[in-house]
Amino acid sequence: MKNLIYLIIILAFVNKYAQAQDFKKGYIINLDHEKIQGYLEERTDDELRNKVIFSTELNSESVTYTAGELQSFGFDYGRTFQNFLLKTSNGRDSIPTNVFAKRVWTGKIEMYTIQYDNNLVEYILKNNFTNEWVLLKRPVNETYIVNGSTIEKRDLKYLQQLTAIKKDSKDAYVEQKDIGYSKSSILANIKAYDSKYEDKY
Repeated sequence: MKNLIYLIIILAFVNKYAQAQDFKKGYIINLDHEKIQGYLEERTDDELRNKVIFSTELNSESVTYTAGELQSFGFDYGRTFQNFLLKTSNGRDSIPTNVFAKRVWTGKIEMYTIQYDNNLVEYILKNNFTNEWVLLKRPVNETYIVNGSTIEKRDLKYLQQLTAIKKDSKDAYVEQKDIGYSKSSILANIKAYDSKYEDKY
């Protein structure tokens, strides 16, 4: 009986230690713009898209915040997430949906990624001068049959959005042949654009 009690105590200690290892130092910023220091549960980008678990102290009671309940949060080692309100479609209606997007670049234009569990990635670009932002969604090309021949129409909406977010600049035009829908291509384009404004942002 005594050995069983010892075993239970040891298992409880190990479980508590393991849970503590999942939490990293960080902060949350609530809807009142208050920054609160504490600990965040380490999760994948996909898992953090909709919610984050926060505790003011290690091994203390934690609180789960959904994307609509915080402005942002971040880990002290540099990984940060921002709340954005998107409009998603169920095929008939437009539905407002809050998500946490991970910031991957800061400058005149900031870049964020939204990671989904099916490996789908979408990008948000925010212009810090106009305070406007756009959502770049994966292109879906359309195929037509004309006189027996198959014709594919490229979906260029993401390039239009990439151009629109720079509308306050004379360097807004982007040639479609230069920019593919990938993190590396879009980020390279944004970095080149932001390099002209390094002294201001």
